[in-house]
This record gives sequence, C-alpha cells and structure tokens, in this order.
Amino acid sequence: MTGLKQVIAVLFCALGGLAAADARAVPDSDRSLSRYRALKGADAGAVVTLYSTTDDPILAPLIDGFQREHPDLGIDVYNLDTLDLFNQVLGDVKSGRRTADLLLSSAMDLQMKLVNDGYAHAYDSAEARRLPDWANWRNEAFAVSYEPAVIVYNKGRIRPDEVPATRRDLAVLLETRPARFHGKIATYDPRRSGVGFLFVTQDAEHSAEIWRLARAMGQTGVKLFTSSAAMLRRVAEGQSDFAYNILGSYARAWIARDDRLAIILPQDHTLVMSRLAVIPKQARNRRGGEVFLDWLLSESGQQIIADDSYLYSIHPDVTGTATSRQLRQAAGERLRPIPVAPGVMVYLDRTKRQRFLKRFEQALGGYHSPPATSRLR
Repeated sequence: MTGLKQVIAVLFCALGGLAAADARAVPDSDRSLSRYRALKGADAGAVVTLYSTTDDPILAPLIDGFQREHPDLGIDVYNLDTLDLFNQVLGDVKSGRRTADLLLSSAMDLQMKLVNDGYAHAYDSAEARRLPDWANWRNEAFAVSYEPAVIVYNKGRIRPDEVPATRRDLAVLLETRPARFHGKIATYDPRRSGVGFLFVTQDAEHSAEIWRLARAMGQTGVKLFTSSAAMLRRVAEGQSDFAYNILGSYARAWIARDDRLAIILPQDHTLVMSRLAVIPKQARNRRGGEVFLDWLLSESGQQIIADDSYLYSIHPDVTGTATSRQLRQAAGERLRPIPVAPGVMVYLDRTKRQRFLKRFEQALGGYHSPPATSRLR
C-alpha cells in the first residue's frame, strides 16, 4: 500500500481533498463520477455503484482492497455532499429510476430518515453480527466507522498552556481574549452542512456548554464552512487558530502530511460519528451492494479503514492506532457514540430544525459564512 499512500498524499496536497484522478463530471449534475474498472473478467453488468460522501483519497484504499479480493467487479462512485446524496436517492425513487447499490454517508440523521421512510433493503450480514448492538438498525443501516469529532489547532500559534481541554475552556479562552482570536475560529455551518448540523445538535443533547461556546465564537467573528478541507487548510496556514467539531478521521489524514496541526479530544464529551451504509430497495445491483457491505464490515476491510483510509475502524478485533479499541483507551467514558437509531432524526423535524437554527444563529449574533465549498465533509 506504500505507493498508493504516496499517491493519496500528493492528491491531498495538490487538490485539498478533491476527487482523485479518473473522475469526470456527470452530465446535467454537479456530481462527479470516479470509475474503478474491474481488474479482470468483467462484463458490462459487473459494476457496484456507490453514492458516497467520502472523498476519493480516503475511499481509494478501500476500493483497492475490495477489488483485490473481488477482481471481477468494477466500482462506480458518485461523490456527493450529504444533503445532495439524500435528495438524489429521493429523486431516483420518485422518477422510477434504479439508484445506487450502496449509500455511504457521514450524515447519520439523513441516512436514518431514508431507512425510516422505507427506502432501505434489509440484509442479514454475517459480518454485521460482530458490531456493537447500537451500530446496526434492523439490518437496514450499518455503522462502518467510529470517528470522533475533535478540535484542531495550530501548534505554532497556541501555547501549550493555552490548549483547551473542554468546551468551557475554549469558551473562556475566547471570552478573555476576543481581539486576539477575532476571525480565527472556524466550524461547520449547520445550515449548509449535514454533518455539521448533526454534530451541533448532538452537542446540545450532551451539554449546555455548547451555547456558551457558540456565544463566545460569535463574539470573535467565527467563520462557518461546509468543508473540512477548507477549515484544516485555514488552521494549517494560520488564518484560523482553532477549528471546532472537525472529523477526527480527516484531521488525522491532514496531520499525516502536515505536522503544524494537533488534535484535541474534548474531555467533557467527545462525540463519535459513524458513516452509515444503507442498501436501497431500488438498487441497480443489490447483490453487489451486499458484497461490498460485507467486505467493508469484514476484518480485512476494517483493517484498511484503520491503517490506510484514516477512518477509525469499528470492528472489535482490528488492531492499530485508529480503532474503536484504541479510541476507547484514549478517551474512555467521555466518548459519546451517536447511536444508529431513529432518535438521531429528532432535529430533522422542520419546526425543531428551524427552532434550533434560530437559537444557534442568535447565540452567534448572526452568520459568518464564506462562499460554500465542498469535499471532505
């Protein structure tokens, strides 16, 4: 995998996390298609189609590992933002078109809504039986990763004695030095980012400190983004000092080639998000989706998730530095995995969503969003 890792590092450096080579625009859409042709023995129908919010430099090692074990299958990956993926599936179903064979998204609430509304195919995967109870919903939604939401900071701009351990610590730091940190804080825009909305609503479920932190960020002119890549780049280049609620997996991928950044696992609570895999009822190649899901959840697939894709594995037997076991050892009881269950959809109710966003906007004192960018959600 060494050569592949080098290619991925170059892609990150040159493209900031954009889709890998071999991607092309899909006509009449802002989606992009990354096509991985079968290694041998393929015919025109031997293709598994994915709708995914995971960028190619992260997903490529998994495709590579899967095709080494299933060389007769090609893979087509449509790269979508979280909200676009959800809407694309609804559009496919409404128009009567066959849709993807597997949906892979970081927006757990939107994935669960597709399941709850009857769009998922139930599949009794033997590999899924190794998952924690909270990580499989009725054999229709499956957690394939175990990714913490972290705070990222620039080591050259923040002294060791200033590094916050909790949300309260960060709020106090901003409250006491608003001029120094003005315009230097970045986080997701929950109005435009599915995973950003998920994180901030889950924060509010676990602690009222998020509202104090939101007020402190607003007073320092927080910048809101839809792209993890944009936030990580800003922190690395010193345009921002902190980025809040960044996916730990993407932070690890960035730090692997840029040691200016460091990660904080908040000691008050550390949210853990799982990318959810769903096989749609209207899949083009449902069996292909089942085969790919089984491989993602297998020990070999999960080892690549831990070692080469920078995502944290969820499989209990996988070893390494990016596993659920290692994360539990590092963070212990403060980990708050977001369950794969209908409760995660609470804030998708239109009234609850608007009420929450209004309160968040009032805490910030208005919105401070640069132009939208996508990739590395």
